[in-house]
Formats: sequence, C-alpha cells, structure tokens
Amino acid sequence: ENMGLLQDVLDKRIQLIDYEKIAIQNPETGKEQRLVAFGKYAGLAATIDSFSILGQRLLQQSWSTPFLNCPPSIYHSTLSEAKHSVSQMGQRIA
Repeated sequence: ENMGLLQDVLDKRIQLIDYEKIAIQNPETGKEQRLVAFGKYAGLAATIDSFSILGQRLLQQSWSTPFLNCPPSIYHSTLSEAKHSVSQMGQRIA
C-alpha cells in the first residue's frame, strides 16, 4: 500500500529518522531507554502543522481558506494559545 511512497523516498534519497528508536542502555537497570519520546502533545502539534500546511497548499492553487489563519505549532508558546488559534479557525469554517 505504501510501496509507492517508499520508492519515492528511495529514488529521492530522502533520509528518514525513526526518533522513537534512538535509545541508550540505562546503566542502572541495563534496559534500553528511549532518548526521544513523543506523546499527546506531539500529535496535537502535528495536527496544527497539518492545518497550516494545508492552508499553504490550497493557497498555491488560488484557494484562500481559514487554514491560512492557523500558524504552525512552533509559533504558539502555550497549549491554550494553540487551542485558541484552532478554535478561531474552526469558527471561520463554520
């Protein structure tokens, strides 16, 4: 199903990094410990970034949408600020 995407990655020599697999051995327990862990907030940030990217993509096709008013997650300094931005975008869509 994703073989086409995988082939594009290989053809374009794109470097993929699986951050969840970056780990070290904990000297106290001897168990492998992840150095990078993603949780709920990473998913929320990715969703906000998807809105922003969708807005830019649609703008390239001459469509101005409320998605343009949702800045990338890096521009939000707090979770409540991010929620407010998404809420405003939703109000413009409704």
